Amino acid sequence: MFDSQLRPIYDGKVLANETAINNPVVKAALFEMSKRNFEPQRINNYGVWYISDRH
Repeated sequence: MFDSQLRPIYDGKVLANETAINNPVVKAALFEMSKRNFEPQRINNYGVWYISDRH
């Protein structure tokens, strides 16, 4: 069930075993990450937001 043999995918930017390659969630996440060339996601470009439900 567990395959420890790593294979390069996405032009060698990612090493994954066969189990990960066949997992639809992993495939979807890697596809989205490949769209931004595996750069960190820019979540907050407007500074820091402190969100609390306490008033």
